[in-house]
Amino acid sequence: MGTTMLSTTNVFCVKMTASKTSSLKESSRRYRRRRRNDDGFATTTTRAKADGSKESNIFDKIANEANKMLDVMEGGPKLRKWYGEDSSVGKDGEVKREREEKEESLRKEEREMQMKMDSEESAYGNEEGEMSSPKRAIYVLDSGSKLGDAVVMQLVLAKLDVKVACENVEAESARYGPYVDVADLGDAKALRRSLAGVRSVIVPAGKFDESFAKSCKESGVKHIVLLSTAKASKGNVLSMFLDDEGARARKEEKREQLARSLGIPLTIIRPVDVVDEPTRGKTMAFSKEDGRLSGTISIEDVAVCAVRALAQPPKKGSDAIAFEIATSNETGKTDWKGQFAMLKA
Repeated sequence: MGTTMLSTTNVFCVKMTASKTSSLKESSRRYRRRRRNDDGFATTTTRAKADGSKESNIFDKIANEANKMLDVMEGGPKLRKWYGEDSSVGKDGEVKREREEKEESLRKEEREMQMKMDSEESAYGNEEGEMSSPKRAIYVLDSGSKLGDAVVMQLVLAKLDVKVACENVEAESARYGPYVDVADLGDAKALRRSLAGVRSVIVPAGKFDESFAKSCKESGVKHIVLLSTAKASKGNVLSMFLDDEGARARKEEKREQLARSLGIPLTIIRPVDVVDEPTRGKTMAFSKEDGRLSGTISIEDVAVCAVRALAQPPKKGSDAIAFEIATSNETGKTDWKGQFAMLKA
């Protein structure tokens, strides 16, 4: 009896041991299968990532080629400046670096000017009992000309608050997008309303009349930059024979006189013959004496000078700053602060 029970117990233990062994083997097989699946998934994922990276590189190349094609069809680098996109032109991106340095320098001066003008305006406002917020916008009277368009572009690149007046509001609104507020040049009431919040006005074309001048005075504009062609008109040899040239010179002189009569701090810039040809690496020449400078200057350089002048307004109640500008024969960077200090002296 005892022998039978022992034998049964041994058989039961053997069966339990075999069962556990089988279970362990099955668990081991399942683990190995899971590892193989995991490894396979990892390999597949890695391959997918690699394939995705290759596809990404391909799409990047396609996008770059598409951008190059757009540059060719739409004037590319110049047009892309409006929307803050960079372009590299020339050996090792020299032009790109030059433009970036110019823009950064301009923004730095604008920030300094902003703080200075805000503090001055606060002082004036306390004296006059004004409680309005500081004026910050820069206004361009008539952006329809090439020079006006170049001025607007420089202001947008400097990331300033820009307002313009033009004849074709719809076209200019589509062109500048959300970067610029556009007013109708032919609507006197709209022009007066658009001057709200304007600190400085740049006048690149011949649209400056008594009505607009009065609106500037009433709106509290702090600085006017007038681009005058009186120098080019009087310096033209044909002006003594052509009535149109003489009339143009007289008209420019009247615009200057009108601007002076307002009592608003005024900067008058008289460029020599303006050409639509960019200059690279040349400094600008300045002169307070009429007729001393000759030659040509590019539209872009005139626009840059107008925007730089915003940071160097005459003191309130002082005489206007009036000077001629031309492209010099010297290479290098223009010392803007030094030049304006000389002009104010």
